[in-house]
Formats: sequence, C-alpha cells, structure tokens
Amino acid sequence: MEALAVQYPSRQDRRAEGCATDLADLADRIGEALTPWTDRPFALFGHSMGATPAYEVRSGRRRLSRHPGARRWPPYGRRG
Repeated sequence: MEALAVQYPSRQDRRAEGCATDLADLADRIGEALTPWTDRPFALFGHSMGATPAYEVRSGRRRLSRHPGARRWPPYGRRG
C-alpha cells in the first residue's frame, strides 16, 4: 500500500489559501483528490483532528467505501 498525506488549506505550503470552513466540502475535495488511487486497495487513516475528515471521506457524500479498493480501516485518535 502506498501512503499519501493530505495537506489542509491554510497549512504549511498551502498557507496562502483560506481555511476550510465546511467539513462536507473538505471531505468532498479530499475524496475527489483520492479518486485516482481507488482502483487498488486503499485505507484511510486519520489521527486526532484528521480522524473526522477521514471518517467523512469514507462515509460522507463521496462514498469512497463503494469503490472496489476500499478496505475497512477506522479513523483513530478521536472519540466518537
């Protein structure tokens, strides 16, 4: 499995961009960016604040869980 990192708007090299203000929109954008990798097995891992967007990408409007490569992998580091 290949590891990919998500860099949120207004963080590090994306500082000039505005902050994400809508979780559903952020999840949609992440899901769209990950689409090229969904033809092979993949899992999402979110730690701490990243657990919420990882969960939303997996179960939200993008429905990445419907892709054939999706594997069950819960986000960690955040209480339900």
